[in-house]
Amino acid sequence: MMVLRKCRKRWQYATSGTEVISLFHLLQPFPREEELVARRLRAIGPNGWTDSQNSPHSRAMDDSANSLDGEQWMRLLEKVAISLGTEGPAVRLCLIGSAACLFGGMNGRTSRDLDVWRPASDYDRLELKTAIEDAGLLFDPKSILEPDRAYLQIVEPGLTQLGVFEPVLIDRIGRLQIFRPPVENLVAAKLIRADAKDLGDIRFLLQVHRPATEAIRTIIDTLPPPARERALENLVYLDILQS
Repeated sequence: MMVLRKCRKRWQYATSGTEVISLFHLLQPFPREEELVARRLRAIGPNGWTDSQNSPHSRAMDDSANSLDGEQWMRLLEKVAISLGTEGPAVRLCLIGSAACLFGGMNGRTSRDLDVWRPASDYDRLELKTAIEDAGLLFDPKSILEPDRAYLQIVEPGLTQLGVFEPVLIDRIGRLQIFRPPVENLVAAKLIRADAKDLGDIRFLLQVHRPATEAIRTIIDTLPPPARERALENLVYLDILQS
């Protein structure tokens, strides 16, 4: 009963996917409580993780003036393309993280940054920096803990892992070409961290694109440790999110 009381107390404040799924396992000896947790996970609708979005922390993040939706981001990217001009080679950006959801029509999804996967992108850094700043964005703010406006972040392999992939074209705007990884790679990458927003994104991607679980597992198997181990542990989410 002590375990049950502790779990119930944690349940009152559980807003992240990791917290909820850990409760799911802890409460397996208590069928009624386990069903409550399972119901909460199923409540993650096709448009996102509704419970966590209603928490004070998530509202503070999502309501920020710096957090933009897909249409707002596309307008800024159009400004970037105009600033780049028409002369010169293509500027290729492979966007990871929230991009597939932002530009894929996920209702209510916002982000204060776009993450550029450096290994699959091709650009002149100074030219891109100038165009990004001309559009009113920050460019790759490594030394700023809390940027005061929306920004473009350059991401190298490290904590973030995506596996090997062929980029998928999102849009072409003048010289600016916007790509993303395949959905299977995005889901595999989001399973490494599996926080509340990751789970909401995964739910949306599963609903819209219906990637094969085995394909996702195959990609996870190619990731370096400890990312591989974390993602494999979190594969349990797929069964719950698809139910």
